[in-house]
Amino acid sequence: MAHFFKKFRKKFLVENRISRYLLYAIGEIVLVVLGILIAIQINDWNRDKNLYQEELESYNLIISDLKRDSILFHNYKITYDSFLDGYFKINKVSQNQGTFENVFPDFIAMNAEFNPVTQDNHQKNIDKLRNNEIRVSINKYFRRINQVKHAREEFNELITKESRPFFLVEQNILKNDVVFNYENRTFPPLLRVSTIDTAKFKESLKQSKAISLLSELRMSMGFYLAALDFAIIENQELITELENRIHNH
Repeated sequence: MAHFFKKFRKKFLVENRISRYLLYAIGEIVLVVLGILIAIQINDWNRDKNLYQEELESYNLIISDLKRDSILFHNYKITYDSFLDGYFKINKVSQNQGTFENVFPDFIAMNAEFNPVTQDNHQKNIDKLRNNEIRVSINKYFRRINQVKHAREEFNELITKESRPFFLVEQNILKNDVVFNYENRTFPPLLRVSTIDTAKFKESLKQSKAISLLSELRMSMGFYLAALDFAIIENQELITELENRIHNH
């Protein structure tokens, strides 16, 4: 091809056809520029295709972690609904409308957990996603996660700073023989074995501070569960949105 162009250039110069040579030269330059532009465009297409594939892979990883969150949320929901049920039953006991049968009173001293994985694994990479709608949806989900974390922290602070000091220390309602079970040193609540002396506990519920603390625990756990319910909804919505993006690519 180079030999072909060289032959034409020589022919034009020999015949002193300068105008045609200039026209040819311009045409040659145009062809070269077009070739460069086409090469750049193909490179851009390939780069965009690679970036899009990487983004789809990111969506799949996020979906996988969102589904792990979903399982955790389901377990948290079951566990902390039982806390809330316990507070209502204990309140009935305080009003002489029920007994401690089928009640696990240790909930007055137990912390709540909330450890989803998606935010920890992907928070730093969200800004790298090119789809703005997806970024907005994921950040919305993360804000909801932060709300549940805040609710958990409030509840745990109430347990550690108020409920335990009052019931376990001031009222001394722990059963020492259960706490020090030398035959089985497993943490009793893991075995669903109560460490609470229900007779002492019921007596402590006659105090206004006990009822006030019980009300605070009920409200704090209610806030936690309400925030968790919203997180469950947004978790499923985000999974659906990401799956639709993948299927419609």
